[in-house]
Amino acid sequence: MNREVIAVLGKTGFGKSVWTKKYAVGMLRIFVFDPMRDFPCEYLECENLIARFDEGQFNDTKSFSVGTGSIADLEIVGALSMLAGNCLLIVEECAISFDKYGKIPEWLRDIVFLGRHRAVSILVTAQRAASVPIDLRSQVTRLITFQQSEGDDLSWLKPFLGNDIKELPSLERLTCIDATNAEKKKYSITY
Repeated sequence: MNREVIAVLGKTGFGKSVWTKKYAVGMLRIFVFDPMRDFPCEYLECENLIARFDEGQFNDTKSFSVGTGSIADLEIVGALSMLAGNCLLIVEECAISFDKYGKIPEWLRDIVFLGRHRAVSILVTAQRAASVPIDLRSQVTRLITFQQSEGDDLSWLKPFLGNDIKELPSLERLTCIDATNAEKKKYSITY
């Protein structure tokens, strides 16, 4: 698995969760925080997540797709992703998961700055680019954005998207711009 730091951005109802689900299809090792519990995985309480780790169910030869909807368990899910390695951590809705102005928590800092050494990719969603903590934004390798119109968000996106930023306020529902350092493309997705 190539390690990625992915931000999926856009107004509510425009396609972030649909894109995320499609991206994760076929991935064999996934940890999820989703307060709405919409992502298709097995949702477990903290004690059960730890028990599964202790039983070796997240070791390198195992496939899994597990998560939590409890913000209190987000740190555990993040720490387990680093311990398991070779996996994807999905965090839905940065605005409720992180303090955009404060320091990022230690477990997240480890994933953002050291996750490459454990092959831990992270995908975060946010309605606003400004809701993604700066330390995390600074390491984004792939940006998917649906409609955005707020000035602060557009300011942050401009260096990443260049002139394509002009399209963001008018993007239709389920239409995004997908950008890496190497390329940018605009496309629509379906449910």
